Amino acid sequence: MPGWRVALNRIRGLFTKRSHEKELDAELRAHLELLTEENIRRGMNPAEARYAARREFGGFEQTKELYRDFHGFPFLENLARDLRFAFRSLMRNHGLSFIAIFALTLGIGATTVMFSVVHSVFVDAQGKRENRNKGKAVISA
Repeated sequence: MPGWRVALNRIRGLFTKRSHEKELDAELRAHLELLTEENIRRGMNPAEARYAARREFGGFEQTKELYRDFHGFPFLENLARDLRFAFRSLMRNHGLSFIAIFALTLGIGATTVMFSVVHSVFVDAQGKRENRNKGKAVISA
């Protein structure tokens, strides 16, 4: 499958997550049922057959995690989950929220001022010096 189709399917998977989860759950349960029925046909009682099928199939959650990693963007999903957690934590404690936002604002503002000063002193000054010397003849001895 071409790379652009994989990317397109992953982007589409971001928006249709719930329906895919239901389909995946139903499919995994169907596979488990088939393994259980096959074990019963081999002569096991239903409880042993179900246990053997689960052992043979592996973990449901691990299989779901592999599917999610393959069909989605784990980085974006983890980032969104972390941002939701951070927002909830900040909303819980208003004083801490104010201090954190104030510190970020102050840091960003100070950094912007420093870069502006450095740029105007070194970069713009060098450009003005070069423009001043463009029309002058240089005599060397």
